[in-house]
Amino acid sequence: HLTEPALVNRYRRRYFLSADSRVRLTIDTSLEWYAVGRRSLTRLLPGQPAPVVVELKYGPGAADAAEVVASRLPWRLARFSKYVHGIEAIRIG
Repeated sequence: HLTEPALVNRYRRRYFLSADSRVRLTIDTSLEWYAVGRRSLTRLLPGQPAPVVVELKYGPGAADAAEVVASRLPWRLARFSKYVHGIEAIRIG
């Protein structure tokens, strides 16, 4: 039994690094998901606004620095998986 891909996702990512290099912030825009068929890709969620995903990335010793950065962001923190979002779109569509 061979496994085959079910989903392709793509996005644009920008990277930002704190002055002390302990925290990295990434911003993902232009998110798109495609269901993989036998010979074609089908775009999922056409016409819906693409989410913007902002992530903080840091090592175990930099939680304090990441907390400072997060406290200055104007958004609430939430979990978001690009893969899970795409798989859910396949199930709906």
